[in-house]
Amino acid sequence: HIERNPARGIQKYREAGPRHRWLSGNELKRFLVALDAESDRITSIALKLLLQTGVRKMELLSLRWADVDLQNRSFRLQRTKSGKSRVVVLNSMACDLMTLLHSKKEDGCPWVFPARTGKGHLVDLRKPLQRALDRAGLQDVRPHDLRRSYASLLANAGVDIYQIKDLLGHSSVAVTQQSYAHLQQ
Repeated sequence: HIERNPARGIQKYREAGPRHRWLSGNELKRFLVALDAESDRITSIALKLLLQTGVRKMELLSLRWADVDLQNRSFRLQRTKSGKSRVVVLNSMACDLMTLLHSKKEDGCPWVFPARTGKGHLVDLRKPLQRALDRAGLQDVRPHDLRRSYASLLANAGVDIYQIKDLLGHSSVAVTQQSYAHLQQ
């Protein structure tokens, strides 16, 4: 038996530059239709909320009802990539989805997206995402690409890059510009 991993300490290969994949208008329509046909309603709603809020996957899936304020159409993210909490304001479609989830929540469960096992929250959306992509005839889309799709929609609508930075929770506008500035041209 090997006592030490021979690959330990070797740096992983980094891909060149950021990934530039988001859903085009036509792809977005097909994807949303495919999500409506998804049998697992809770994961379908999670994927729609990723598109409508631009939050990161684990920020959404680890959301607790205690951090949701439906009256003010918002929720607070306690654990973000930057380590700082922030408030996410919900558009009308996202608020409707959160209200629907709230109406179906189980008593005593703190999670907006509870795990099927009854302990903890959902952690993975790859299978439902792949089912929706197959149904929509789309390829090469990852959960984080839904966040990029949200940002690209904002950029194409003429939203200021500083507002996009705040909506995405980026630490600096340089991070936002690196991925989305070309869309505003």
